[in-house]
Amino acid sequence: MTCRINPTRELVRLGFTPVLAVTSEPVALPGIGGKRSERCIHCKPPYALNAFNDLAADVRAGIARIKADPHLLHRDRVRGFIFDVAAGGLNEVV
Repeated sequence: MTCRINPTRELVRLGFTPVLAVTSEPVALPGIGGKRSERCIHCKPPYALNAFNDLAADVRAGIARIKADPHLLHRDRVRGFIFDVAAGGLNEVV
């Protein structure tokens, strides 16, 4: 990880709009997750492509995953943002 090579002290989790699939149901996209990806890389990916219905909650969950990652040396300065593509604005998630 680059944070072990570079002096990374702050991490940012970024979500953006429009979201491809804002729903509470799991998502299957061609080439990303599912059986097609398993055929392409010859194994099932170790992650799930989860759908969600609250982008801010997803960013907060990502921040929590970053803060819980034991491989990161510095986890105390993690911030999250949502980039609104249409408006060109960046909003911090608290």
